[in-house]
Amino acid sequence: MELVIASFVIVSLGGAWGGVPEGEGAGGGWVWVSALGWVVAAGATWAWCVRAGVRLDRRGDVRAAWSAERACAWARAAAVGLLAWNVVALGWVGVVRGVVGDLVVVDEVVAVMPVLLVVVMGWWAVEPIDRRFREAAMVRMLDEGTPMHAPPTRWGYVWRRVRMEMLAVLVPVVVVMGLGEVLSRAWPWTGLGAGWLSAAQVAGVVVVLAVSPAMLRLVWSTSRLTAGPVRGVLERVCAASGVRVRDFLVWRTGGTVHNAAVVGVLPGLRYILVTDGLLERMPEEELEAVAMHEVAHVRHRHLAWLVASVVGSMGTAGVAGSWAAWALGASGAWAEAGVVGAGLLAGVGMMGAVSRRFEWQADASAASGLSGDGAAVTARGSLVMIAALERVSALSGLDPARFTWRHGSIRERQARLRAMVGVARGSVPIDAEVARWKRASAALVVIAAVGVALDPTVLGAVG
Repeated sequence: MELVIASFVIVSLGGAWGGVPEGEGAGGGWVWVSALGWVVAAGATWAWCVRAGVRLDRRGDVRAAWSAERACAWARAAAVGLLAWNVVALGWVGVVRGVVGDLVVVDEVVAVMPVLLVVVMGWWAVEPIDRRFREAAMVRMLDEGTPMHAPPTRWGYVWRRVRMEMLAVLVPVVVVMGLGEVLSRAWPWTGLGAGWLSAAQVAGVVVVLAVSPAMLRLVWSTSRLTAGPVRGVLERVCAASGVRVRDFLVWRTGGTVHNAAVVGVLPGLRYILVTDGLLERMPEEELEAVAMHEVAHVRHRHLAWLVASVVGSMGTAGVAGSWAAWALGASGAWAEAGVVGAGLLAGVGMMGAVSRRFEWQADASAASGLSGDGAAVTARGSLVMIAALERVSALSGLDPARFTWRHGSIRERQARLRAMVGVARGSVPIDAEVARWKRASAALVVIAAVGVALDPTVLGAVG
């Protein structure tokens, strides 16, 4: 749901900027004509998924299902791109505020709503294909004695995905934006300077991020993992890695999701979640590999470094773009939009590059941890992690060769794990590569900070 975050960033920047002044953009009724693009994106997604379902029924071609998922992904990206165009070129935020007013958070949510509806429409369209796979797996599950859950209705399927994938991002983002807007409006009454306002807003973001695991427990359906072999494995992995957590939770998805996650920055508010589907279908040694992978993200402080890399790249690109526009004598809304766009592109690009390397490092950490006390990564350690990735891919109905922006492809990750066999555990190449990316991220943060410090108005230099 990175695109949901990007949508709110676009709308937030558009709201602060105020949009294209009269005479510089099309504006007017054209914004409503352009908004029909969201309807087209949703309709095209539905039509493609119907066609994919027909192909699946007639030919049994699993690639049809994968093509439906790709169609949904392309529709989401197109919806966000159209949102950016409507905000920058046609003053979409101003149009929305003209209808609902400049209410705290409400106008931003309404402005982003078309993107959210395209996402939901994609889930509605793809549900019949997912249902075909669930029904096809029932006989095998009965033969294997695997626990079975009552199949959800179409609305139930969509609502479950909204809760698990959309609200998990939407709730903290809306809280952060609402808190920042309330502080901005109330701050003049304090008599304090703008610097203190910025500090208060940053502190608010930190607090929201710290308590977000508690929000997720309310948004998602979770329960405490009771004592037993699985909890023992998780406790052992955390103890060996020196990672403290508050508790281990079962993430109840009706057996539809096969994944695990670590949520929370502070040890007292950090949880390890394992979905019911993973607990029911994954062998203990593969579950241990998945746990080691997730704990490695915490041990290597991947979340903090990911934030630093994105902020640093966006800030550096923004500073460079502002100075370039100033040097070229460019000004006005379009120049400012170009600077903002450069920053967003840099941030998205950096997020993908860094996230993929963090996944590779977490895979490597799991393979190393499963290799026993030897000096090198063993074939067993590598193969268990490879098998865990293969099982997650198969259970989730994912194309293992498909590239994703933040995780790469399963096949590439498996190839990297095979190449690790026999490598000294203290000299795994990905560790050195990640260290270089961390140093580069730190340098970008410094460059961005220095650029702003040299000219505090640099981010508005093109206005």
